[in-house]
Amino acid sequence: MSRELSAAVAAFLAGVDALVAADVGGSSPSELLEALHDVETAHRRVPVMQHAALNRLKAEASPQDFGDTTLVKALAYRSRISTAEASRRFTRAANLGHRRSFTGEPLPPLLEHTAAAQALGLIGDEHVQVIQWFFKKLPAHVDFATGQQVERELAELATQYGPEELSGLAEYTLTVLHPDGDFSDAECKRKRGIAIGKQQADGTSYVQGWISAELRAMAEPLLAKFAGYGMCNPDDDVPTVPALDDSYDDGSGEASPGEDGSGDTEGQLAFEQPEPASEFGPEPPPDNPQPDSFDEPELEPARDPEPQPDPFDEPAPTYRDYRSQPQRNHDAVLTLCRTLLCSGKLGKLNGLPVTVIVSTTLQELERGAGVALTAGGSRLPMADLIRLSARAYHYLHVYDEHTGETLHLGRSRRCASPAQRIALIARERGCTRPGCTVDGYHSQVHHAVADWKDGGRTDVGDLTLACGPHNRLVDTTRWSTRKRDNGLTEWIPPPQLDTGQSRINHFHHPERLIGPGRVDDDVP
Repeated sequence: MSRELSAAVAAFLAGVDALVAADVGGSSPSELLEALHDVETAHRRVPVMQHAALNRLKAEASPQDFGDTTLVKALAYRSRISTAEASRRFTRAANLGHRRSFTGEPLPPLLEHTAAAQALGLIGDEHVQVIQWFFKKLPAHVDFATGQQVERELAELATQYGPEELSGLAEYTLTVLHPDGDFSDAECKRKRGIAIGKQQADGTSYVQGWISAELRAMAEPLLAKFAGYGMCNPDDDVPTVPALDDSYDDGSGEASPGEDGSGDTEGQLAFEQPEPASEFGPEPPPDNPQPDSFDEPELEPARDPEPQPDPFDEPAPTYRDYRSQPQRNHDAVLTLCRTLLCSGKLGKLNGLPVTVIVSTTLQELERGAGVALTAGGSRLPMADLIRLSARAYHYLHVYDEHTGETLHLGRSRRCASPAQRIALIARERGCTRPGCTVDGYHSQVHHAVADWKDGGRTDVGDLTLACGPHNRLVDTTRWSTRKRDNGLTEWIPPPQLDTGQSRINHFHHPERLIGPGRVDDDVP
């Protein structure tokens, strides 16, 4: 080890020793939060040295020098980390570390701007993972100059937003550069299916599958209503089940109490929900691992209550049914969701009947192309939207893609009308507090300019959306909200959390930060 590196490592270790021995008892909460921020910034910078060291090992060392078969295994053994983690570190070093040409000339990192942001401690491993995922998905037809520009933009956005927001921005950028994706309608149709695995010793069965955009749009409002906090809990002596309501609100009646976040209403989410362990829920038990792909799920053999009749004795629709069992399961769930939503007897969710709320532009509707957005934040192809609109009573909000013109309904009451809620869901798409990812179905109406008790108006231009916990922040903490001239909602944090960050939540509107529709996000 060189004298310079040896001295730097010794100083680093001494600093860590002093840090872990420091007494945190004499610091105020604000000081502790600031200290945690500084330590996090320093921690993010450490991989810069690791990238340089790993790249030199890869260029000059042989695994036999360390008595192993690969450098990845040697690093894993020496540092007591998994081979998967060691491999990830070598990959990141190749992308973020400085390089040299064949003639020995220094070259910048492949992800130059991402590496620069990491060197300053402005982004962490989660940000880097999102950007690496983006370039792994980027199709080959995108030219080098465009790739460099996008990398610079994503690195800049990573310094301003959290990993979840950055992930949404990266996904949106990918759809802009590769609008057709790597799939077709036929592939999506083939892919759909719900598979039930073998029953385990404890009686449980693992379920996995892929659902269509239409089924997701149908399931979102049902889950928002029936899977709300405290709903349908089998541990309760008398489980709380939303009552079916025969009346379907046409927007002319008064809103029920508490729909503005002031009280509890049936079906309204009041607390943040824990995130599932994975996309399909809890991980499967060790003796029944999840298959790598859905093409070959481990299913129980089909059990029919009686022998199958000759298919040619059945009506034509039956013997021409070429769907797999998971596909039939999927379509059955879709039909059940559709039937429930068409009944109009599911009561209300945050002041609106439990139904599908979709927004799209007039231009896309006329073209019959593109995608619409549901209140749950999912994308719905235009063909599915047209089919959906023809089958059931749903809320469809249409606006102009150029002006964004929407409803403006002045109210003399405290609570927003259903029409106003539809306009808000279409405009805001979810909670407007920066960093929040809660969708429109789980958000409440919030007076952004002034609360009702302070003389605030219940006009759609003065209202916004906020999830239950963030809706109450304005009353219980020093957070405040206000409207910009362009209609965007700003959330002003208390001094302890104010680092000059964005006051606007762009998670639900990635188009504001990517491409020609970019808005000015300077903090006043």
